[in-house]
Amino acid sequence: MKRGDNETPFLASQYDDQVERTIPYIAKFHEEVLHLVRAALGDPERWLDTGCGTGTLVMKALAGFPVTQFFLADPSVAMMEQARMKLKTNDASRVHFLPPASFPGSE
Repeated sequence: MKRGDNETPFLASQYDDQVERTIPYIAKFHEEVLHLVRAALGDPERWLDTGCGTGTLVMKALAGFPVTQFFLADPSVAMMEQARMKLKTNDASRVHFLPPASFPGSE
């Protein structure tokens, strides 16, 4: 159910406060992704987060992967703006925002 500025039922500005309503335990999913990447790749040189939403996963990964370059992509301009705001205080040389890109059927 699309509502306004992204493909979720919540406005991008409300997403972080509401996401647990549709994705229970999302923080645990993030933890497991971080553990999986660490186990499989160690400290990867590059990390592409497609569908980055508001940038929460990358925000969590920055401290644990100190040499990794992060590239964020999302079809929603509003979600990308939220990610930019969330990550603006982090090392800009490690966080790169790709232009918003849609996928077939998302327009």
